[in-house]
Amino acid sequence: MTRVESDRSHTTVDGRAPVTSDRRVTLGHVLTRAAVVYAALSALMLAVGFTLTDVLTDSIGRWDEHVNEVFVVNREGAWSDITRVATDAVNTLPVVGAVAVICIALLCRRWFYEAAFVALAIALEIAVFLSTTYVVARPRPAVPRLNSTPGTGSFPSGHTAAATVMCLLLAFILTWHCERRAVRAAVWTIAVVVPLLIAVARVYRGLHHPTDVLAGLVLGIGCVVGAIIALRPWSPSSQ
Repeated sequence: MTRVESDRSHTTVDGRAPVTSDRRVTLGHVLTRAAVVYAALSALMLAVGFTLTDVLTDSIGRWDEHVNEVFVVNREGAWSDITRVATDAVNTLPVVGAVAVICIALLCRRWFYEAAFVALAIALEIAVFLSTTYVVARPRPAVPRLNSTPGTGSFPSGHTAAATVMCLLLAFILTWHCERRAVRAAVWTIAVVVPLLIAVARVYRGLHHPTDVLAGLVLGIGCVVGAIIALRPWSPSSQ
């Protein structure tokens, strides 16, 4: 069976002094764990999605509609431009291109764990999103939209999930390989602010309900945590 080994020193996630490890993880272990994570996240998203569309339509559903209507009434030029740029930045092609560039850069530095981390987290996000959106098939908000929409359903927000995954991945990797507290604080601030901006932009432009983007945030976090679990005990590459 194929083995991926790491017997070098590595920096811990919390920035403590490097430690030496001879731990090993097989490809089979990674794939098995990833499949379990995928199944768990898909089950969670489906449960939440069907609850919103079949059970809570008269409570949470009405709140969703009210928030969408409030955003429409308060649309104005500057925010329309800002939200357009924000949402376009996490369309499918830019995200796929960014992932490819990041993975190639990491592989060139021989940071194999980090490259696998990025690839696996994004793969989980795409797989869970596609498995959920077509099954739940939640309609888009019944308000004027500022964007054309793909054939996928409204739940969950794939843009929000992708932005969350990308920002968290970069934050983790930079934390592992940079000891400057200012840099770490900056990247984690970005990792929080950018996904929230994307979430607001998607609702503002009439593309998703508020609960769709909340689910996207949860999905994105779940995919990153799931990738870490699937890759354990393989460790970040040494600096």
